[in-house]
Amino acid sequence: MPSLIYYIFCWPYRTFNFAYRARPKGSDVLAAYIRKRNYPSWTSYFIAYREIQDDHFGNKHFNFTVDGRNYHILR
Repeated sequence: MPSLIYYIFCWPYRTFNFAYRARPKGSDVLAAYIRKRNYPSWTSYFIAYREIQDDHFGNKHFNFTVDGRNYHILR
């Protein structure tokens, strides 16, 4: 469940800022990167938050599935 900080600061910015909404989602960028690298057993990559929509807000680490392969994401 998102925190109060998310609803006060992040949600209005993300909802009403059309430039933010035009950015690709971070999960889509990550999935494309993993597919392009041909599903490596592990990888490291960086993308600035200002370039994407952070659709994993508040998650420090999580499981991410790409085409049936599971990756544990550490941020």
